[in-house]
Amino acid sequence: MEQNIKDTSVIKCQNCGANLRFSIKNNALKCDHCGRIQNIKNDEKVVRRDITNEILNQFSQWSESVVFGCSNCGAKVDLDKKEIVKNCPFCGSPNILKTDELSGIKPDSVIPFSVTKESAFERFKKWIGGKFFAPRKCKKNATADNINGLYFPSWSFSADTQSCYNGELGEDYTVTVKDSDGNTHTETRTRWFNVSGNIDAAYRDYLVPSGKLIQNNIIRSLGAYPLNTVKSYKQEYLAGRSAEHYSRDIKVCFSEFEKYVYSDLCQRIKRRYHADHVGRMSINTAYNKRQFNYLLLPAYTANFQYKNKVYNFYINGTSGKLVGSYPKSGWKIFFLVFSIAAAVIAVVIGAAIFFSGLLR
Repeated sequence: MEQNIKDTSVIKCQNCGANLRFSIKNNALKCDHCGRIQNIKNDEKVVRRDITNEILNQFSQWSESVVFGCSNCGAKVDLDKKEIVKNCPFCGSPNILKTDELSGIKPDSVIPFSVTKESAFERFKKWIGGKFFAPRKCKKNATADNINGLYFPSWSFSADTQSCYNGELGEDYTVTVKDSDGNTHTETRTRWFNVSGNIDAAYRDYLVPSGKLIQNNIIRSLGAYPLNTVKSYKQEYLAGRSAEHYSRDIKVCFSEFEKYVYSDLCQRIKRRYHADHVGRMSINTAYNKRQFNYLLLPAYTANFQYKNKVYNFYINGTSGKLVGSYPKSGWKIFFLVFSIAAAVIAVVIGAAIFFSGLLR
C-alpha cells in the first residue's frame, strides 16, 4: 500500500548546522551549540476568518494518522493527526509538520512563550512550598520531571448578535413575619415578572480550547492569555516545543460558544431590568459576521512523584499561573481537625462555666 508521506522541516543553524530553538529571552531562534541568534521575520497581520460551510466540513476529511519523513535523517515515522511537532526517534530532531501538510484547518496565529522553563520550575517550588497540607518531605524533595513546553490549540470566536427574548425574571424583597410564638423575623422572597424585547451584543475573541492533551477545566483555571501579544503563525515559534493540533472540530466548539452567548445574554437581560434571578428565558439569536481564528496557546506540562504516585501540574506560558494536584498529609489534616474540635469544646465549656456562675 502506498504511504502518504507528509513533509516536515527541521530548523537548522546557518552557522554550524545544529538545531535551533525558540529563545524566550531573545524572542528569536537561538542555536544552543554556537549561540547564533536568528530573528523571526513576522510582519503579517493577524486576521479573523469567516466561518463558512467549507470551513465547517474540513474536519471530516481527516485521516487517523499519517507518515512523516524526517528532514534530518530521512527516517519514516508515524504521526498522529493531533500532532504538529514530532521528535524523530532515530536522530532526535524536532520535526515540524509543514503548514500545507496539516490536516483540516491550518493555524492562524500563536502566542509565544514569555515564561522560561527555569522560571516555571521556580514557580513550581514556590507553589508546592506554600501548600500547608503538603508533607514536609514532599516540599523539600519534590523535583519536577519532564517540564515540557506545549502549544495547545484553541478556537477564537467572534460574532455580532441580534436577539429577541421572552421570559421571566425575579426580584428579591424582604418582609417581616411572625412565627407561632409571636417572634418577628425577616424573610427574603422573590417577585417574578414577565419580560420581552430585543437585545444586540457583540462578542470578540472568545476562546474555546480544542485539544485533548490538557483538559478544558484545567485550561480555564490557568487564566486569561494576552491576546495583544498574538503573532501570525510561524513554524519558528514551535522550534524546541511540542504542539498539539486540534481534535475538537470548529462546529462542535462553536456550539459551546453559542451556549456562552446564551448565558451572557441572560445576564445582560437581568441587568437591564435590575433583577436578581433569571427564570424561564427563551432567546432567539441571529449570528451575523461569524468569524474565527485558530491559534496556539503556550503552557508547561510537568509532573512530580511522591511515594510512587505521580502528580501533574500545568503552568500558563505567559502569566506563570500554576494549577495542579499535590499529596496531602493525613497527620496535618488530623491535627487541624483535632485543634478546631478542641477549640470549639473549650469555648463551649468556658461559656457553660461563665453562665453557671451568673446563675448562682
